[in-house]
Amino acid sequence: MYKMSLRQLRVAQPGMARRASTKFKLQMCNGYLRVAQDRWRGATARELVQKLVHSIGENGFTSF
Repeated sequence: MYKMSLRQLRVAQPGMARRASTKFKLQMCNGYLRVAQDRWRGATARELVQKLVHSIGENGFTSF
């Protein structure tokens, strides 16, 4: 699994949100991800971040 520090995650967050919104068809609301409840119901924030980082790592978006 790709490991990121909190600082790297904060820097990467806008780009991650844009890519995640296109890949997973998530909605943006005031610059924040608006997560569909039916897709991620019960998932904690940590699990969401891990899934996003993993999917970005698979697609080659690992240079922040």
